[in-house]
Amino acid sequence: MPFVPQTVFADRARRIREHLEHEGHAALLITTPDNFYMVSGFHLDVAPWERPVAAVIPREGEPFLVMNELSANHLLMAADRDTLFISDYEIYVEHPKIRNRKYDRNQWGQLVAQKLQARGISAGSLAVEGSGPGALLAAN
Repeated sequence: MPFVPQTVFADRARRIREHLEHEGHAALLITTPDNFYMVSGFHLDVAPWERPVAAVIPREGEPFLVMNELSANHLLMAADRDTLFISDYEIYVEHPKIRNRKYDRNQWGQLVAQKLQARGISAGSLAVEGSGPGALLAAN
């Protein structure tokens, strides 16, 4: 199966950044499956209404993904075959641990916020597509 060239995703990210600059937004948060693929090259294997995900394209800096634990193997396979455009990703756990704790599903919004803050985005306007978990995050 042929894959979309990385240059296509790079051009999409460039055009998104131009739009963010024009509209005065700090980043775009994407949560719906079709648009998630369009910016990342990753076909979601789990419905995001059940296990929220985020692809974030900041106006400046590298894009990132917040993914669920169930998609970890699929995500690693995509990275290995070089079909994943966004290489910075964080996976939240669905089964909390006592040691080496990570964010869990209920802390999805906190994880997205932490990743935004790590890129210097702690204030301003965040563009959100869709009406899923990303819209709920933006409303809070």
